Amino acid sequence: MKQSFASKYDLPQKLRFYSGIILLVYAFTHLLNHSLGIFDLETMENGRLVFLGFWRHPFLSWVVPACIIVHLVFVFYKLYWKTTFKGFRRVEWLQVILGLIMPLLLISHLLETYVSNQFFGIDDSYSFYLGTFYSDYQTLFIVVIMIIWTHGVIGLHLYLKQKPWFENWNGLFLGISVGLPILAIAGITAAGKEVLRLQQDPAWFDQVLQVSNPTNLEYVKYVDDLTIDYSMGYLICLLVFFGARYVRLKGRERKKNIEVKYLNGVSISVSDGTSLLEASLKARIPHAHVCGGRGRCSTCRVQVIEGMENISPPGDEEIGLLKMVNVGQNVRLACKSLVSGACTIHPLLASSLTSFVAQKAHPEKLGVDKEIAILFSDLRGFTAMTEHKLPYDVVHVLNQYYQYMGQAIRPMEKVDKFIGDGIMALFGLDDGLPGCAQALAAAKAMSTIGATQ
Repeated sequence: MKQSFASKYDLPQKLRFYSGIILLVYAFTHLLNHSLGIFDLETMENGRLVFLGFWRHPFLSWVVPACIIVHLVFVFYKLYWKTTFKGFRRVEWLQVILGLIMPLLLISHLLETYVSNQFFGIDDSYSFYLGTFYSDYQTLFIVVIMIIWTHGVIGLHLYLKQKPWFENWNGLFLGISVGLPILAIAGITAAGKEVLRLQQDPAWFDQVLQVSNPTNLEYVKYVDDLTIDYSMGYLICLLVFFGARYVRLKGRERKKNIEVKYLNGVSISVSDGTSLLEASLKARIPHAHVCGGRGRCSTCRVQVIEGMENISPPGDEEIGLLKMVNVGQNVRLACKSLVSGACTIHPLLASSLTSFVAQKAHPEKLGVDKEIAILFSDLRGFTAMTEHKLPYDVVHVLNQYYQYMGQAIRPMEKVDKFIGDGIMALFGLDDGLPGCAQALAAAKAMSTIGATQ
């Protein structure tokens, strides 16, 4: 199967991910600006000057709109070509649903702020914006903040949780994820109340209008009219999109002429271009996929017994990941392997490990990168000694050896295995590099006990 440039370097996924990261950074700084309202409106406005000084700089003002378009395009691209949603976890469903709702909520906000500023010269200051909309839409502000932030945080967490170092930073990530939107909502609420109080003096808001809307544009009517038009357009696009996807999938169902076999004797028929992971999930065949089929882990890997020539070539990302886990030439990631002909495969990892509960309860079964210390000890001259001992005596010596050495090791870490006259113990499974000190302490304790027995 010929591989395109985009597939080789996984461009759709990379563009979707990095555009999403930029938008999340934008949201982070925006919410940080909102949170300054806790102090007062003036501090919030001063923070806005810094915020817009960066994001609306002439060289950067195009970045956020471009990222919104790129992210939307490649999200819909992914949804269109995805042949099944079986195997989706609840958190992934939540992310997708929030992502589809989000444009409806962002349309009016973009029209009220960025579009009005860029095309009509409106100065969308907090004083003007909150004075115009806060009394009617304060609940909507909170909903928009929570939906946008939650969508972005879910995506980032699904990516970061595959990193071995993230476990140490998970608490900080959770604190920021929960704390920042709460601070932003508190800031918006406090600033909104201050604006409502200042509006009791009509002269104050008249001055704000003169600065922010010098052309006396019918701002609210203009925003409301365009919001209705664009919202209807987006809903129509959604209907057309899912209609086209439905037609495509129905067409593929009629072209199931490729046989995928499993070593346990199961055989299923799929259409050209289906990934091996999608083939398993559609047929309800258990198949591990911890990262959700995003090619960020190796848990969906399969051994291709026959038909490797009928599977799409691996991209650079897949090649690099498979090299890290040191697998053979006939092993592929099921989520990245598209079939064009018959093949026989064997999933290599237990499917039960896909579940969140299993990942939390037994993370070591998925393979965890850790720096640990390993202590190995054996008896000096053991072979020569056993040549002149009865079997009973040899077993007695070994039992005594295991008992005393085990007592020295177990208070600090666990014995991994006894190998003849050897002992192997692992240190630092829970706390990493401090295991080195534990291993040295265990070796000292073993030496002390050995000298006294």
